[in-house]
Amino acid sequence: MGSRSLLIVDGVSYLVHPQSLLKITESTGLEPIPVVLLPIDNSPSSVNDALQLINRFADVDDVYSPSFARTAVIRSSSERGLNEVLKKFEASGHFYAVYHVSPGSSQGYLPPGPYFLCDGGIHQAYRLYDDTLDSFIFGVIPDDVLNPGRYTAVTLLSSNGLWKSIPVPSRLYTVRTSTTPLAGARMGTKDIFRLEGTQTTMMSRPWIELYDADEQSADYTKKLIKLGAVIVGKSKMTSFASPEEPTDQWVDLHCPVNPRGDDTRAHRAAQQELQLLWRLRMAGLLYRGRLCWQCVKRTPFSFVEEWEKNPPQEAGGLPLLEYTEKSAFWSLCYDYYHGFDSFRDEYSAKFGKNPFVSSVVRFRWDVGKDVTPQEYEKYMKKLEVFRKWFTENIMGPDSKTLSNTILIMPYGQPHPEYRDEANTPAGTFPTIAEKFISPILHAPQLVLPFAQIPYLSKISGRSEMRPIASTMIGAKGSDLMLIKLAAEAFEKAGWPTSVQTGRYMYPVADNARHVGSVPRESLATYETNQRAVQELQRTFEKKSEDFPCNTM
Repeated sequence: MGSRSLLIVDGVSYLVHPQSLLKITESTGLEPIPVVLLPIDNSPSSVNDALQLINRFADVDDVYSPSFARTAVIRSSSERGLNEVLKKFEASGHFYAVYHVSPGSSQGYLPPGPYFLCDGGIHQAYRLYDDTLDSFIFGVIPDDVLNPGRYTAVTLLSSNGLWKSIPVPSRLYTVRTSTTPLAGARMGTKDIFRLEGTQTTMMSRPWIELYDADEQSADYTKKLIKLGAVIVGKSKMTSFASPEEPTDQWVDLHCPVNPRGDDTRAHRAAQQELQLLWRLRMAGLLYRGRLCWQCVKRTPFSFVEEWEKNPPQEAGGLPLLEYTEKSAFWSLCYDYYHGFDSFRDEYSAKFGKNPFVSSVVRFRWDVGKDVTPQEYEKYMKKLEVFRKWFTENIMGPDSKTLSNTILIMPYGQPHPEYRDEANTPAGTFPTIAEKFISPILHAPQLVLPFAQIPYLSKISGRSEMRPIASTMIGAKGSDLMLIKLAAEAFEKAGWPTSVQTGRYMYPVADNARHVGSVPRESLATYETNQRAVQELQRTFEKKSEDFPCNTM
């Protein structure tokens, strides 16, 4: 890749991607110029079509700013009438300068939107956001924006030198299709997933010392990219994906800041044993895509009591909690320990010492290394017995509804946890808990924030809001149904289906859930504008259908 350029446009910092996508006919200098690229036909309405499109840019794209519209680069699929169109653009008074791409260019179609013109070449524009929450290890950009596969880590800092800068491309560069439903969706991948060209850190200094950049992306990452996702960086996680808590258990690298409330609390799911939940029996629950709530029966339910009524023969009369006491956590630790055998061996061979790990990771490794293969098989067999009993007696697949039952459980602690308070030492987990049930059952699970409760923060000295969540679990294979069910349930109740960034998860209101309604006008306006721009883009694509197509 060539060198990258940085500049400020309308008070916003930008990165110029080094890949030149198109060449214009006129000569320009080396200094990047913000421009709008406008693929057009040569009809009399071309100028009006272009202005209509530009007016929509600011509504849907945070990369675009007015200065981009001062210079236009137009591209036509035909020489015929091009000079007249150029004159109309220049005479419109809307542009300081107008350039054009040679109709004979062999390079493919590019969507209209904000770009940079540098040394006669068109380059994608990336807006730089300051990572003030310290959420990312680094930002990334693809080496080839038309066919992203390999990525380069971006080592840029904010203007004050305190924060990493994360580059994001224009939302206008991609249009969703049936094969790319995630087109334009910006995503940060957790650092446990490999991304070709960048280094996986596992949030561990010894891991960083031992391994170089990855030469292949994880299958999960490849799938996201194939579906159109825009990978903007690698986000932080706990070391080796362990259940570390802020901040004393984060040793090698510091944890991100929680923007909720007073900025000092930790997100921490409950670890206590759960025996009580709600069970919803689904009989013809989904009808023509809408919910038939009259068909739903709510049943308070206890794992322990249900097991006592109808225990599996394999349990030998043991109570549920005794039978499953070690099965989940000890088998997990066995896999967790041996999953890093090669890392420990390679590190010791190269550096002559054991790699440092946090107390939480060390505790799990110590448990796992003492589990024998025979014990592991016994634990796995117990989990299989529990899963079979649960599927046959509590919740199983259904040919029509996909899941004959939906489980709803509380999730999380009811009180705030401050990151300046010491955490309890690492310990074991019970099998029957909201964290383990889903993977044990091989079932989908949703964590759904639905309310917020006030508390007096010892840090800010004022009333803050703490999110309250529940969790829903369906039978294996009911993933999409579960999402649709949750979305329609929230909509039917008049609850928000998206959360805000910043201090509050939802708008604050004086009601039982302390949640206000979200104005649908703002969401509707955005969606309306997004559709309008995409329609205009498709119109321009049709008018430019003679261009060779590139996959964006």
